Amino acid sequence: MRRYRIKVGNKTYSIEIDDPQASPVRVRVDGRPFEVQVEWEGADDEAAVTPEVRPAQPSRPSPVPQARVPVTAPRPSAAGEEDVTDTLIAPMPGTILSVAVREGDLVQPGQEVCVLEAMKMKNSIRSPRQGIIAEVAVSAGATVAYGDPLVRFQQPGIRPQ
Repeated sequence: MRRYRIKVGNKTYSIEIDDPQASPVRVRVDGRPFEVQVEWEGADDEAAVTPEVRPAQPSRPSPVPQARVPVTAPRPSAAGEEDVTDTLIAPMPGTILSVAVREGDLVQPGQEVCVLEAMKMKNSIRSPRQGIIAEVAVSAGATVAYGDPLVRFQQPGIRPQ
């Protein structure tokens, strides 16, 4: 067991890790046991640790702040033009399990575009707007990073050929 002292904000914690290569990793934070999943992000190998909501003492679970992630990348708009997104991006890293649309398909807001698996959870990625699919940028089995394009919509006013 390895012991570490970490500082988050102005608070210092004592951490013990049984096996950092295990999945999930079992840790003790100030003596309280947790199981956490470790994800490696980018080339700099920064670890993002996400505690599961299963502390040994459930009477005092630690709150975990959740970051809001944009689902689409906005397209610059001209003055007076409606702000319409033309690219649906991956809201999190993961693996594409299935793709429900093809180039030329007309999709409605909320219609499933693909299913993205992240941390063993299936996430239905849905269209944020009505539009015609100009390009499907992923296929089943593809690995995507946060922000990777999934599909692109045709620009307003462009008709399929």
